[in-house]
Amino acid sequence: MDLAHRVPGFEVLRGLQERMHALSKCARGLRGRINGTPRSAVRATIFLLLSLILGYQAYRIAEAEAVGEWEARNPPSLAVWEYSLGLRGYHAPKDARQVHRVLATLPSTLDQPGGSWMSPDGSWVALAPQNEASSFQLFCRVCELPAEDWQPMNKGWRAFENVHARISAIAPKSQQKPLITKKKVFHDPREIRY
Repeated sequence: MDLAHRVPGFEVLRGLQERMHALSKCARGLRGRINGTPRSAVRATIFLLLSLILGYQAYRIAEAEAVGEWEARNPPSLAVWEYSLGLRGYHAPKDARQVHRVLATLPSTLDQPGGSWMSPDGSWVALAPQNEASSFQLFCRVCELPAEDWQPMNKGWRAFENVHARISAIAPKSQQKPLITKKKVFHDPREIRY
């Protein structure tokens, strides 16, 4: 007899031993079923791989939709356009007559809010207003040349990227201003300089 039968207080141990025997029998039976049918293991592996592939594709689609929605809700502001085009040598034209003359050449299909257009030679960029309270914004690099034709550049951040890619492709490297003009030299703060 084992210890559980000798001492009356060990009834709990006897119950645990019985449960352990039942679990080991169940585990032996489960192992026999898996080893006995290899087709089910192959099917399970295939379904697992398919679920991983579909899950990854769903993640990519959801990520693309989230980025697209964010870009649609948060277009680049006028300050971002002014600063980035200013770095490329563009500025708002000063002459009001010239502005009206250029605005008259814009296509009548410029109805999409937040859209942008660019002249083929890259000298003019036109931004459609984001809302009805604002007006068209014009930027020019060479303001003396009037814009005769316009090419759509899309709207929002896509337009921002398209305009800057087009400027980089059109402008020769010598005309582009460097972003960093002066190198900073590191000086040790403990150094005494006269």
